[in-house]
Amino acid sequence: MVLYSQDFLLNRRGSNVPLSDILTDTLSSVGIYSDPKDYCEIKNDKPWKRGSRGGVRRRLKRLGFRRTPLPSIILRNAQSIRNKMDELHANVVHQEKFKNACILAFSETWITSADSEMDLSLPGFGAPIRLDRDPDVTGKSQEGGVCFFINQRWCNNFTVKESLCTEDIELLSISVRLCSDCHPPDPEMD
Repeated sequence: MVLYSQDFLLNRRGSNVPLSDILTDTLSSVGIYSDPKDYCEIKNDKPWKRGSRGGVRRRLKRLGFRRTPLPSIILRNAQSIRNKMDELHANVVHQEKFKNACILAFSETWITSADSEMDLSLPGFGAPIRLDRDPDVTGKSQEGGVCFFINQRWCNNFTVKESLCTEDIELLSISVRLCSDCHPPDPEMD
C-alpha cells in the first residue's frame, strides 16, 4: 500500500509533473500494475457529441429504469380552453414535449357544466379531470376553472383528493399513484 502525506500532495500542486505520472511510477515500482489501462477499464460506446444532454436516458436505461424519475408537467393559463382545443390537439399529436408530458394542467379554463367531456378529449390522455367555476358560489358567471389531463401511457390510477370553489379560490387536488399495470415500458427507452 502506498500512502502520501497531505503536505506531499499539496506541494505537488505547482509541479509540472502530473500527479497521475507520479502515482503510476510509484504503483508500478510496487508491482500493483504496469499499465493504466490494466488498472481501470475505459468504456466508450459512442463518443459524446457536442451539445448532447449528458446521456441521462442512456444511464437510466442501463440502471433498468423504464420511466423518467420525475414526471413532466405542463402548466398553462388557458384563458378559455374551448377555443384552443384544436391547437392543443395538434400539439399533443405532433410535438414530443406535449405528447410525452405526464400531466397537462390548465387554469382559467372558462368551461362550464354545459361543455361535454367529448369536446375536451385529447388523444393519448384520459378524460379531463376538471373543476368548473360555480356561479352561485363565486358570484361570477365567466372565467375561472381548472382542468388536468393525465397521460394514459404514464398512469390511469388517480383520485381526486379535494375540490374547492369559493369566491377567491378554485382548488382541485389530485393524487396519482403509479403502478406497473398502468405503465407499459417506454418505447424510447428500449
